[in-house]
Amino acid sequence: MLGHHGLAAALHWHAETSLQRTGSGCRGAPTTRRSGRAHVEIALFRIAQEALNNVAKHADAKRAVIAFEHVNGECVMSVEDDGVGSTPLPTTRTSRSPGYGW
Repeated sequence: MLGHHGLAAALHWHAETSLQRTGSGCRGAPTTRRSGRAHVEIALFRIAQEALNNVAKHADAKRAVIAFEHVNGECVMSVEDDGVGSTPLPTTRTSRSPGYGW
């Protein structure tokens, strides 16, 4: 799917099949511009796929949106959902602001 029809079509297909399994809705911002680099589209697909899987497993979301922008020759992708979110893990660091990751 990805190789023949591009990233947007492959993500639309993945979102539709996820919808059938989970009952959640997903919509993607349409994009007709292709990166021209198969490895970039594969990486973006896998990232979006993992994000949607995490939404389905952990977020208790009813809706997710995947958006793409092309900024200065780069593809920027965001995944947003209406789920419960997450709470930062307790930390022993003396940082002024909590953060996710290391």
